[in-house]
Amino acid sequence: MNEINLNVGGKAYRLTNQNNGNKYDRAKADAGSSATPEKILAHYDKHAGYIQDENGNKVNNGAFWEAEKVRLANEINNLENKSDEDLEVIIRRAENTNVPSSLFQRAKIELELRDRKRRQEKPKSDKWWEKTWVQIIMVLGAIAGIIGLVALF
Repeated sequence: MNEINLNVGGKAYRLTNQNNGNKYDRAKADAGSSATPEKILAHYDKHAGYIQDENGNKVNNGAFWEAEKVRLANEINNLENKSDEDLEVIIRRAENTNVPSSLFQRAKIELELRDRKRRQEKPKSDKWWEKTWVQIIMVLGAIAGIIGLVALF
């Protein structure tokens, strides 16, 4: 039997990787390359993999994945409170960048919203030189007109 042992929260769990469509491999891929055993176990649970506790008793499916979903929701909901640098770290570490509503997508959108807000808050620069040149040209035009009139008389 092809079994994988994971230690999570001080407890040993046994995952069966036989006749289950390689759920463990899919769980590792879903969790990411630098995933902790907790995340791998949660994603294995998401795929309804067979999990046994250290005594060999079957663990009901869903509990690990539900806890992971809550953790992910908290992480996503807290994007507003993260610094720009934290959001950039999330974006750099992202693996599934094309998945809608992924943490990557949410962090990217949050940064874009912040940038747009900063651009809107910036006061428009007063182009004083443009006004000055227009005024200079008007004064020169007036002087030229006066000189032209004086030259006629």
